Amino acid sequence: MRRFSTTLQARIILTYLILFLVSAAVMTGLAGWFYSQSALENAIRSLQAQVYVAASALERPLVLVESFGRNLSLPDLELLTQRFAQDATSHISVVDGRGNVLATSLPNAPSSQATSPEVEAALAGKTAYAVRWDPLSRQTTIYVAAPVRRLGRSLFAVQLSLPLAEVTKQTRRFWLSLGLTALLAALAAAVAGWGLAQTVARPVGRLRAAVSCLADGEFGERVSEQESGGVVEIAELAAAFNNMAERVQEMIDRQRMFVANASHELRTPITNIKLRAEALGGGALADPLVGPRFTAEIEREADRLGRMASELLTLSRQDAAPSPPREAVDLNVLAQEIVSAMTLHATRREVALTTDLASDGLRLWGDADGLRTVLVNLLDNALRYTPAGGRVEVRTRQAGQQAALEVADTGIGIPTEDLPHIFERFYRVDKARSRKGAGASSGAGLGLAIVQGIVKAHGGTIVAESTLGQGTTIKVALPAS
Repeated sequence: MRRFSTTLQARIILTYLILFLVSAAVMTGLAGWFYSQSALENAIRSLQAQVYVAASALERPLVLVESFGRNLSLPDLELLTQRFAQDATSHISVVDGRGNVLATSLPNAPSSQATSPEVEAALAGKTAYAVRWDPLSRQTTIYVAAPVRRLGRSLFAVQLSLPLAEVTKQTRRFWLSLGLTALLAALAAAVAGWGLAQTVARPVGRLRAAVSCLADGEFGERVSEQESGGVVEIAELAAAFNNMAERVQEMIDRQRMFVANASHELRTPITNIKLRAEALGGGALADPLVGPRFTAEIEREADRLGRMASELLTLSRQDAAPSPPREAVDLNVLAQEIVSAMTLHATRREVALTTDLASDGLRLWGDADGLRTVLVNLLDNALRYTPAGGRVEVRTRQAGQQAALEVADTGIGIPTEDLPHIFERFYRVDKARSRKGAGASSGAGLGLAIVQGIVKAHGGTIVAESTLGQGTTIKVALPAS
């Protein structure tokens, strides 16, 4: 049983989830960082606004301190600082021009802030802030200081302080909400990834099951393109599988038909030979009429078996090596050679064998032996099915970039319904008709199949045109060199 982690569905879900988590982590981190910076800036701006208010509120008491001296009792100043500290989350300190702390809401506060950078800046007439570690509270603190002026001169500084922890409380809540949101989004992404994986994994699983059925010999198995889940590539894959399955089915059917036809064609001559051999063995050999006839028939059937074996071997070689060695071939020379060799055969059948060859040589790059087989088989068929007094003509011509070869006869012709099938293996036109026209030497229906295989191996085409009772023309077109 396959582990889930190795399945296509699991990999799609994990990939989708990892990509989402990485993206979510980056976006969450950036959002959290920007929020933290924004919260810190807001806290500083809030302290700056508060320190302006405090400086304005403390201006009158501080002017009194400046006017009457440090030894003056400061009940108003202490009251204001304590009240301000109660109303705000921050602490307040009031520092004089020498950095001494006049009043503060901080417990155990140092008596001097002369070295604090924000206080120094405030006494110089500027509002400033600083974020630093506070050794008393043992935490990072935000400090903001503003000047208190009289007649354009900075007399005092008002300092506000706020522990950074107050700001981080807000950021922690924000981080928590971001984390929860990311978690929920991750769950949603996992569900979406599962759905996406299903749209791919389900049809792929269906294809896998169909392939298994095909491997088990169930060649009728097909996959509906509607089961692709809307994925174009899977629909194309399903169509390709169906096309492949149909081709496999056709190939198996052809093989079965081939075996059945071959068995039938072999059985007939073998049966004839056996029957005649038994008759001869039973005494027919001594009969001066029957003996020689049976002997001739046995010889003829043996020749027929030999031809059939040779044709089957040729077909087998075509299937195993469809591209034979090539060489330069002159089609005119080849045609003249074959016609000369078969002239005697045509004469015996009382059929005129003529040629109409192209004026210039027709050279092509091909298998000379294979092309000889093409011409021999076509001429043999034409002579076989042309009655005495008929005519067979071999024609060649240049047709653009192709060399055209035609074998035309005035024979018995081929019925229209049979024309599309004459190049199929073991296919023969109505046997009674063919045997009547061809005599007892009728073939097994392999010659034209061999011819078509050779022509296709050369990158050419072959077609047949025929009119019943008037004749047949076989047209071959081959790439010319």
